[in-house]
Amino acid sequence: MTRIRVGLVGCGFVSELHMYAFRRVYGVDVEVAAVAARGDKVVAFAGHHNIPRVYRSFAELIADRDLDVVDICTPPNLHAVRRLFRPRRRSAADRQARAEGADV
Repeated sequence: MTRIRVGLVGCGFVSELHMYAFRRVYGVDVEVAAVAARGDKVVAFAGHHNIPRVYRSFAELIADRDLDVVDICTPPNLHAVRRLFRPRRRSAADRQARAEGADV
């Protein structure tokens, strides 16, 4: 079975929805391996979902070479962080940006 390692950006409502969805993906082993967010809630979120790595900045998460996908679960006005990605990596926010007419 194919394995995909995901890094989450954010730890709020949308992150909870995505965690629920990741557990239900059929045919792919999805491991949420890291989460990045500001504030103290990120530690509790990681503990609740058994996420092994916690980062306090988006740049630290993006630098994690063990991740295959970065899932941006923040409000759209904060999605500019996707410009920090190395070209080999795509983000879930890219799909939304294309739908809104942005060049990604």
